[in-house]
Amino acid sequence: MAKDANPATKESSRPSKLQETPTTSKSELGGINISVKEQRQKDWKIIKNLLVNIWPANDWGVKGRVVLGLGLLIGAKASEVPPPCQS
Repeated sequence: MAKDANPATKESSRPSKLQETPTTSKSELGGINISVKEQRQKDWKIIKNLLVNIWPANDWGVKGRVVLGLGLLIGAKASEVPPPCQS
């Protein structure tokens, strides 16, 4: 009647991530196996739908703010100065 004190030594009925095939992934919502290619297509479709909000047609105010924000971000990264070397 001795029980194993370490649960890590017991084998799990769930396969580990290393044992899963790289061509399938499990969807979080439905638990349906879909291929990686199908998942990438769905992901790109979502990104394309969201880009409408970032770069709307005929709305130059939003487009200007996006360009200004990206310009400021690039400028901030370019202006970073490394600390002086200590020798």
